[in-house]
Amino acid sequence: REYVNEKKAVRERLSKELGLPIKAVKDILQALTYGARLSRSRNEAVYKACSGDMEAVEKVVTHPWLRQYQQTFNQAHETLLGNKKTFKNVMGIICMKSGKSQQMAHLLQGYERLVIDSLIKRSEKGMVALLLHDAIVFYGKVEIKQLEEFVRHDTGFNLRFSEEAY
Repeated sequence: REYVNEKKAVRERLSKELGLPIKAVKDILQALTYGARLSRSRNEAVYKACSGDMEAVEKVVTHPWLRQYQQTFNQAHETLLGNKKTFKNVMGIICMKSGKSQQMAHLLQGYERLVIDSLIKRSEKGMVALLLHDAIVFYGKVEIKQLEEFVRHDTGFNLRFSEEAY
């Protein structure tokens, strides 16, 4: 919940503690969210986010907060999917992948799509400029609190959105 409630502060704190740019921290958190492992392997997301700096990789894979964060998503996978070989996400799309990261990505992307659909449906015609995997770009100013309320009403998700200039 700390990360959900204080994304910017958590990213800044981790950036300072790990000696990594915010972008790298964000990439690591996103990878862990989708089931990546805290691994020293050159084939894993942590190595790539750290640009191959093994000292940085070591700091990341041993960081207590990141280990707990990863454990949270491991528990979520176990609770939501267990040992299922196939399942449908909320959009009805069947997943036949066996890897935890692929399964979590499929599951979470279904929910992201549900949120994006809500935002599109509730936006004024012609206001949506661009759809990204984790964002919508609007023409002009939109009321963030109103968008959050639309999503809460349509999906039941109590989300907080951030706003950035694009």
